[in-house]
Amino acid sequence: MPTPAPIPPPRLALPAVLFACLLLLAGCAEEVAEHRRYVPRDAFSIGMAGDYRSQGVDERFRGARGVFIVTFGDMVVALSSACPVDGHDLYFDPMPQQFRCPHCAARFDSNGLPRAPDSQKRGMPRLRIEPVDKAAVGDAVELRINPRFRFLFEHNDWSQPFSMHVLE
Repeated sequence: MPTPAPIPPPRLALPAVLFACLLLLAGCAEEVAEHRRYVPRDAFSIGMAGDYRSQGVDERFRGARGVFIVTFGDMVVALSSACPVDGHDLYFDPMPQQFRCPHCAARFDSNGLPRAPDSQKRGMPRLRIEPVDKAAVGDAVELRINPRFRFLFEHNDWSQPFSMHVLE
């Protein structure tokens, strides 16, 4: 019986490993890690629902909380400002109305959907948005974001009830 051919070892991403080693040797690893977006996990209030009647992207919570609040139609959603591709901090470019990652060049429309579906199939994660007081109605509803719960476009989670708040 012939001897089976040896199984080749798995290929490692050698260029990526070498690049990481070079960064460590050069002392640049901390600088690269600084640009990653950390989204705090504690729930926080974003104010009253009536504050979000105007359409568009609100960046008030981007810096401290890592969240964009987006109003379109009669819905308000909270989008994580961390790039779903590499975790870097996204910014909103108002002229073409899109979110951009300055590091991996990922682009998302103003609703958080991927702009180039061929190269990027993941949308920006939505975060749980809910009323603080379930009995309040209309513009008097105080809204809270809970970043512990994420709703992913690629898993068809965006239709879940707490992935959006419908304005009344």
